[in-house]
Amino acid sequence: MSEQELATYHPINQSRSSKRLVYVLFAVVLHSVAFLILGLIFLRVRSPTLRLSTAAVTGLSHGNNSFVNATVVVGAHLLNPNFGRFRFGDGHVTLVHENTTIGSGSIGWGSVGGRGRRDMNVTVSVGYYNIVNNLSNSDVFGIIGVRAIWEVRGEVRVMGSMRRRRSAVVDCTFGLNVTRQGIQHLLC
Repeated sequence: MSEQELATYHPINQSRSSKRLVYVLFAVVLHSVAFLILGLIFLRVRSPTLRLSTAAVTGLSHGNNSFVNATVVVGAHLLNPNFGRFRFGDGHVTLVHENTTIGSGSIGWGSVGGRGRRDMNVTVSVGYYNIVNNLSNSDVFGIIGVRAIWEVRGEVRVMGSMRRRRSAVVDCTFGLNVTRQGIQHLLC
């Protein structure tokens, strides 16, 4: 017998290599879908929520209905719905009566952890003059309508490298009662 007759040829198994290719492609697609879903959940950046919790008056003084001096302490909760840390800087509170700023205060730098909450208090000095006409025209004598606007700007850091700028704003109204020396009808 010659060598050609002794050599047996085995066909290459095509089905086995094509199955391996299908499994590899399926694994790549499955990993891509998993990373896409995780990215949409953890890397999505939402704006923090600011909720006014308290407002109190201390040291309220007025004279002959011509001026009002007071110190208003405003408290709020800053809620971070993101998985990354929210770092903010120099937020401010403005108290407005009839389109006139009657007081303002600021908070310094700070941060809220991922999916965390931070309580903040700001002291605002209120000085308002020439209110004789405004008090007599108000619905209830002795109550000054005040609008409080609190804004905090900062950035959310996700995965240590992604930074997204976000801000939280709350706009509330309340009545500053001069005769009872307190705050009424806090509405956000």
